[in-house]
Amino acid sequence: MLNLNFWYSTYVVYGKQAGLANAANLGIMGAAIGIAVYALMFVGLLVIIRKTSPLNVLTKSWASFILYFVIETIALLVVLFGGLLTTV
Repeated sequence: MLNLNFWYSTYVVYGKQAGLANAANLGIMGAAIGIAVYALMFVGLLVIIRKTSPLNVLTKSWASFILYFVIETIALLVVLFGGLLTTV
Protein backbone atom coordinates (compact mmCIF):
# COMPACT_ATOMS: atom_id res chain seq x y z
CA MET A 1 0.00 0.00 0.00
CA LEU A 2 2.92 2.36 0.62
CA ASN A 3 4.25 3.74 -2.64
CA LEU A 4 7.09 6.25 -2.82
CA ASN A 5 5.31 7.95 -5.73
CA PHE A 6 2.13 8.29 -3.70
CA TRP A 7 1.29 11.92 -4.49
CA TYR A 8 -0.13 11.04 -7.89
CA SER A 9 -1.73 7.72 -7.01
CA THR A 10 -3.56 9.03 -3.94
CA TYR A 11 -4.90 12.01 -5.85
CA VAL A 12 -6.46 9.67 -8.40
CA VAL A 13 -8.12 7.59 -5.66
CA TYR A 14 -9.02 10.27 -3.08
CA GLY A 15 -9.34 13.41 -5.17
CA LYS A 16 -9.35 16.58 -3.06
CA GLN A 17 -8.97 14.57 0.16
CA ALA A 18 -5.62 13.12 -0.95
CA GLY A 19 -3.72 15.34 1.51
CA LEU A 20 -4.83 13.20 4.44
CA ALA A 21 -3.65 9.98 2.78
CA ASN A 22 -0.36 11.60 1.81
CA ALA A 23 0.16 12.81 5.38
CA ALA A 24 -0.45 9.27 6.65
CA ASN A 25 2.12 7.96 4.18
CA LEU A 26 4.63 10.56 5.40
CA GLY A 27 4.00 9.44 8.96
CA ILE A 28 4.62 5.82 8.01
CA MET A 29 7.85 6.72 6.22
CA GLY A 30 8.98 8.89 9.15
CA ALA A 31 8.38 6.04 11.58
CA ALA A 32 10.25 3.60 9.33
CA ILE A 33 13.23 5.94 9.08
CA GLY A 34 13.15 6.39 12.86
CA ILE A 35 13.24 2.62 13.39
CA ALA A 36 16.17 2.31 10.97
CA VAL A 37 18.12 5.05 12.77
CA TYR A 38 17.39 3.41 16.13
CA ALA A 39 18.52 0.00 14.91
CA LEU A 40 21.78 1.39 13.53
CA MET A 41 22.49 3.36 16.70
CA PHE A 42 21.72 0.48 19.04
CA VAL A 43 23.78 -2.05 17.09
CA GLY A 44 26.58 0.52 16.96
CA LEU A 45 26.41 0.93 20.72
CA LEU A 46 26.49 -2.84 21.21
CA VAL A 47 29.58 -3.13 19.01
CA ILE A 48 31.48 -0.12 20.37
CA ILE A 49 30.84 -0.24 24.13
CA ARG A 50 32.75 -2.86 26.11
CA LYS A 51 31.15 -4.85 28.90
CA THR A 52 33.51 -3.38 31.50
CA SER A 53 32.80 0.22 30.47
CA PRO A 54 30.61 2.49 32.61
CA LEU A 55 28.77 3.36 29.39
CA ASN A 56 27.51 -0.23 29.27
CA VAL A 57 24.36 1.09 30.97
CA LEU A 58 23.34 2.42 27.53
CA THR A 59 22.92 -1.15 26.30
CA LYS A 60 20.36 -2.11 28.96
CA SER A 61 16.77 -2.70 27.90
CA TRP A 62 15.32 0.35 29.68
CA ALA A 63 17.93 2.65 28.13
CA SER A 64 17.22 1.14 24.72
CA PHE A 65 13.49 1.71 25.25
CA ILE A 66 14.08 5.38 26.11
CA LEU A 67 16.41 5.79 23.12
CA TYR A 68 13.75 4.31 20.83
CA PHE A 69 11.08 6.73 22.01
CA VAL A 70 13.43 9.72 21.77
CA ILE A 71 14.33 8.85 18.17
CA GLU A 72 10.69 8.20 17.19
CA THR A 73 9.64 11.50 18.80
CA ILE A 74 12.31 13.35 16.84
CA ALA A 75 11.17 11.64 13.62
CA LEU A 76 7.56 12.62 14.33
CA LEU A 77 8.53 16.22 15.06
CA VAL A 78 10.52 16.40 11.83
CA VAL A 79 7.50 15.19 9.86
CA LEU A 80 5.10 17.53 11.66
CA PHE A 81 7.18 20.70 11.85
CA GLY A 82 9.90 20.16 9.26
CA GLY A 83 7.82 21.33 6.34
CA LEU A 84 7.16 17.89 4.87
CA LEU A 85 3.41 18.18 5.31
CA THR A 86 3.32 21.37 3.24
CA THR A 87 4.52 19.41 0.22
CA VAL A 88 1.38 17.28 0.12
